Amino acid sequence: MVDVFSNALIQLSSLKPYVLLPIIIFLFSWLFRLPFAKAIHSSLLIGIGFLGIFIVFGYFIESIEPALKMLIVRTGVHLNVLDVGWTPLSAIAWANKIAPIYVILIFGINLLMLLVNFTETLNIDIWNYWHFIMAGTLVYETTHNILLATIATTLAAVLTLKFADWSAPAVERLTGLSGISITTFSGQSYLPLGVIGNQIIDRVPIINKINLDSETMKNRLGILGEPITIGFVFGILLGLSAGYGIKNTMQLGVEIAGVSYLIPVMSGIIANGLIPISEGIKVFSEKKLKAGRKNYIGLHYAVLMKYDSVIVTGILLMPIALFFAFILPGANFIPFGELANISSAIVMIVVVTRGNVFRSLVIGIPIIIGKIYVASYLAITLTRLYQNPKLDFLEVEGLITSFLEGGNLLRFWIIKLCEGNTVSLLLLPVMIMMLVLSYQWFIKTQRDLINSPMPVSAEVKSLKLEK
Repeated sequence: MVDVFSNALIQLSSLKPYVLLPIIIFLFSWLFRLPFAKAIHSSLLIGIGFLGIFIVFGYFIESIEPALKMLIVRTGVHLNVLDVGWTPLSAIAWANKIAPIYVILIFGINLLMLLVNFTETLNIDIWNYWHFIMAGTLVYETTHNILLATIATTLAAVLTLKFADWSAPAVERLTGLSGISITTFSGQSYLPLGVIGNQIIDRVPIINKINLDSETMKNRLGILGEPITIGFVFGILLGLSAGYGIKNTMQLGVEIAGVSYLIPVMSGIIANGLIPISEGIKVFSEKKLKAGRKNYIGLHYAVLMKYDSVIVTGILLMPIALFFAFILPGANFIPFGELANISSAIVMIVVVTRGNVFRSLVIGIPIIIGKIYVASYLAITLTRLYQNPKLDFLEVEGLITSFLEGGNLLRFWIIKLCEGNTVSLLLLPVMIMMLVLSYQWFIKTQRDLINSPMPVSAEVKSLKLEK
């Protein structure tokens, strides 16, 4: 019986996210009493939106990878580690023999936290549980202690749920959607750093007056402030740096401009699919829950990719990440495997800064530097894990790493904490302080939302969702 259930979970987790998530969304739509036709339509829209994002990201990688390889050849840099992106890491996590048990554990803890009012979020993004499982997998690889591995998995999941709760009012302020929160570990990992970084900038004269959101950029720079123009310019510069001719350079510019345009479109499809579900959750909460209590459905950060500030910040961070990878001593890879997905690292920072691209860049740059070093450090461990015979879909020689997921700073701290690393233990009070400040930010954001229930950013006004 246990084997049957375990195999069922393995088969379920093997579904693509754009297949698994619509199924789960449909089931919860029924729970929240949505009409059958509307539940089907919303679920399919969400699946289509995610499929579109996967296709666009895949195309982006195919477009820039040859240019980045040419750039490496032209610079003469010889690095011995290959950035393979997040896909092999998810495969490593799901190949873990106890991954099905961890899925049950994570979901069970989530339900328990809901029952005791320790969270308001139900994380239904089951496919992305691999982020939590990866923490446990890495701890087990270095300690061979199943208890410590389980603690790491649990800690990653619990922290993500709390960050999802605390950022939910700010997400509602940005999107206009109530009843949803973001439960993607790769994005939520940096919420506390975003909160603290934003508060530090608030105290710096002159700098604290700079408000460079996407709407301001459009007003001041015109067409030059549009994401598609910024993407086009980045593509042209990358093509020229790689030694491309005029034809290929122009082609690369248009391709990256196209990606910059299409990702928000796909995210908008997801958001439109979420509108009926969001309304259903709101009605359900008002009828069934205690006054003042809210419930959120935890979803992937892709629902926020509709907003220009997220796209623009991500595009601007791409050349910055490449620059630091080339010049930082100790860096052993060029981040082209996950460069297209760099927005995942700053999406919640953009939420915290209310779409201020300048602040998001200032906070995001140290995070990118930290990711480069952590991903470089973990290359040997990740390569050893990837030598599992089950993982034969990607043929690589030498060492591998993952820029964003392998370089996740919060996961790295959890791993080192479970290993008993002295520095990580000394950082524990700092982490507690960051959690306290994040909670205080949540209280303030919640109060502001109550006093001003309509979205307040200029970007939201220009991107109202169509019902």
